Amino acid sequence: MIKLCIFDLDGTIINSLNDIAVAMNYALDKNGFPTHSINAYKSFIGSGVIVMIERATANTNASDNDKKQIHIDFSEYYNVHKTDTTVPYENCTNLLQQLSHKGIYLAVNTNKPHNFTTEIVKKLYPTINFNIIFGKKDDIPIKPNPYGVNYILRKLNINKNECLYIGDSDVDVLTAKNAGVHFCGVEWGFKGYDVLKNLNAENIVSSPMQILEIVEIIK
Repeated sequence: MIKLCIFDLDGTIINSLNDIAVAMNYALDKNGFPTHSINAYKSFIGSGVIVMIERATANTNASDNDKKQIHIDFSEYYNVHKTDTTVPYENCTNLLQQLSHKGIYLAVNTNKPHNFTTEIVKKLYPTINFNIIFGKKDDIPIKPNPYGVNYILRKLNINKNECLYIGDSDVDVLTAKNAGVHFCGVEWGFKGYDVLKNLNAENIVSSPMQILEIVEIIK
């Protein structure tokens, strides 16, 4: 029986692609590096800002100092513009409300920096009471390391077989597998059905409300 649903953030319950891409392109351009299409960022996002910068500066002569400055410029710009166009995916608010009404704990586990994560979640989901919000913190391993999932399980006193992890990417599939919890992939995110299928995702849904069915099926 599922007692806890842990959600990835970007590409799972919020469509943040445009704001992330615009902020990174701003930082790249400011530092004299080529920018990328919005769509290209679908393959850059998922493993944290450092990895995104590595992917965005691949095949360039970017030095470590260049990448550090890009990180600074990205963070400063994104901090101001992080919800310019970012919105919840359709029906995600309804899904979260219904899960909460069923008495299921709700949590967020993402590789987005923790300060950005808490601000975005509170602004876009003001009526949802997430029991734990766990974003990237210094000196804490990021996904697919299961540290965040295990922390949430301990804090809420939930067994692994009572937890459903929901995400859109290969990183999320591997996080759930590494943590030993149930998984549900979402097709509407940044990575798509094929990525989830190729990693043998336990469940894949095409709309948020289908997650309610998955929660009922798992015993």
